[in-house]
Amino acid sequence: MEDRKYRIIGNNYKRAPEVPKDHDIFYRCERCGDFIPSVPKTNIGCECGNLRIDFDMWRFMVEDYSKLSVLRVIN
Repeated sequence: MEDRKYRIIGNNYKRAPEVPKDHDIFYRCERCGDFIPSVPKTNIGCECGNLRIDFDMWRFMVEDYSKLSVLRVIN
């Protein structure tokens, strides 16, 4: 994903409401390696389907929380 640098800010979440979101926060699926923005402009998900965001309903869905890392852009 571009030439950005990230810092992990969390990865021990149990429920979607606990997971932070902001314009400089991204989610990384540790199963397939995809990055998705925490505040997308449309429906989005990782390649393997572990992470999904329903933009229309503002729902964040995670199949396996142990495979979710939350990162903040640092540059």
